[in-house]
Amino acid sequence: MRFAKFLIASILMLMLSIVPAISVFAVAEVANMDIVNRYMRERNFTSSDGTPMPYRIYIPTDYDKNESYPLVIFFHGAGEIGSDNRKQVTYPYSIVTRLLTEENRENHECIIIAPQAGGQWVNTPWSEGNYTRSEIAESKYMTAAEELIQSIKKSYSIDSDSVYATGVSIGGFAVWDIISRHPDWFAAAIPVCGGADISYAEKLINMPIWTFHGSADTTVPVEGTREMAEAIKGAGSESIIYTEYENAGHNVWNMAYVEDDLLEWLFSKTISSHTQIPAATKPQESSATETSIVPVTSGTEPENSSDDIKTGYTGYVIAVIAGIAFGAVAYFIIKAKRKNR
Repeated sequence: MRFAKFLIASILMLMLSIVPAISVFAVAEVANMDIVNRYMRERNFTSSDGTPMPYRIYIPTDYDKNESYPLVIFFHGAGEIGSDNRKQVTYPYSIVTRLLTEENRENHECIIIAPQAGGQWVNTPWSEGNYTRSEIAESKYMTAAEELIQSIKKSYSIDSDSVYATGVSIGGFAVWDIISRHPDWFAAAIPVCGGADISYAEKLINMPIWTFHGSADTTVPVEGTREMAEAIKGAGSESIIYTEYENAGHNVWNMAYVEDDLLEWLFSKTISSHTQIPAATKPQESSATETSIVPVTSGTEPENSSDDIKTGYTGYVIAVIAGIAFGAVAYFIIKAKRKNR
């Protein structure tokens, strides 16, 4: 009997500790979907081979067809594969939600698209990291994304000199893949914790790239990003930056996309301003070329976050602690009352 009471009390405590945490996660997702639904329209695209590709698009509220706008493409990770046209834009910290804050809508006016794939962007096991592109066929989802980008360029007033690609995890693979196939399409790229074919490094020596990975990533090997960054530098690039978060795991986009200078760096790049470096030229000393190992610290919320986004790991931790404390107090109160009977 005592064991049964103890078991019931333990379950009660567990429920009381979990519910607040679940609530915070739910609020975070609702907050992100609120800002996304307010500003990003749902659209559907079908490629020439019949592959469906749902996507979200943000168009500035004061869009003027006589003006030209930068284009940002975001490639999602494996957890967002699907067709609901929702999961790919629910990250608590992503470049999408950061760009949609009031300040950035004003300071970095652009068009954003976030396509959703029904499978992998690149047909290679992500756990193996880098791969050889000649050994695999281009995925139908990458082909669809390429066609979608061209369709957006035709449908809207896009500044073709200012097109940017970024993505996380398998979306990081997607970024490396598409910029290797079409280096003339993009002004700059931000691949996060992905993998690539290092034999294409020479094609990317003129493109500004800021890439990120966690040193303790057990999902996608950090060696892939290290090797690609070194290969691009070795081919002569003066404009690749590699930031490695020390002891961080896979989801380093939570830190990468809130880097203070990231947006200013990104939107300062144009295709016409690329430094033309002959392939196989020894890299020169340059402040634009750097590799940094960054200790993971707390306080990674965007410096320009507004009331549009109310989320963070601190909230999750506080919720769990509060839940456990509340459950413990409730348990001992109940136990004390029973003793006094």
